[in-house]
Amino acid sequence: MDKNKRILGGALQSIYASENIGMIEVLLRKPRLSDFFDDMNNMMDVQDNIKTSLDKIVALRTDLLDQKDQLALKKDDAVSLQAYQANQKQSLDGTKQTKSTLLKVTKGQEGLYQELVKQTQKTAAQIRGQILKLLGGGELTFEQAYQFAKFAEQATGVRAAEPL
Repeated sequence: MDKNKRILGGALQSIYASENIGMIEVLLRKPRLSDFFDDMNNMMDVQDNIKTSLDKIVALRTDLLDQKDQLALKKDDAVSLQAYQANQKQSLDGTKQTKSTLLKVTKGQEGLYQELVKQTQKTAAQIRGQILKLLGGGELTFEQAYQFAKFAEQATGVRAAEPL
């Protein structure tokens, strides 16, 4: 781009110098008419070169601006992606923390539940043992055992089996 600017600058200086000289003066300076037309052709070539250089500079500038815009978009995308990743990481960390807390709380409750089940089963076994002692250790009918089981169910909260 700098090279094109230098070429353009030189061509503009040449045109400026030739514009300050009148057409008649140029014609009188040249001994032959062909020299005058050669100078005119050279001037037209300089003008064509200027136009070509300007077109190149405009195209380069347009390309640079497009690249700048694309780079800005890529940068914005990268920033957005980075923010999204940070948000996802924060969300994942929160989920992990919640899961960890839930597991700790649930694990403690599982132990309490198992202890309650053991205690209930122990109480039910004691009730059955006392019933058998009260009845003299004799044989129980199914209906009697079922009635005692229902009573134990109410006392312990453990469901009794139902008859067929």
